Amino acid sequence: LPFSTAVLVFLLCSYMGHAAPGLGLVVYLCTATYYRQELRQRFKLPHYDVASVAEDCCTYWWCAPCAINQEARQLELAADIGHPAAAGVTAGSAVAR
Repeated sequence: LPFSTAVLVFLLCSYMGHAAPGLGLVVYLCTATYYRQELRQRFKLPHYDVASVAEDCCTYWWCAPCAINQEARQLELAADIGHPAAAGVTAGSAVAR
């Protein structure tokens, strides 16, 4: 999901939260869970089963900033080592440990 599209989805969800309380949250959770499942699929992890969908939805519900940070770091580190799941991600942006 391109950054500008993600910002647009976030703003739309924020607006929906004011116009129809709860609707923005549902759209946000569904969108975030869908893209996290897509990321799982790229890394050949369990995806689109009840357990992984529930786990991802709960992760975004209780700690969205942690989930976003984890996804970004995983993609950056994968790009640094040339993992095929990180195709299109700029390498060298992850912090070395």
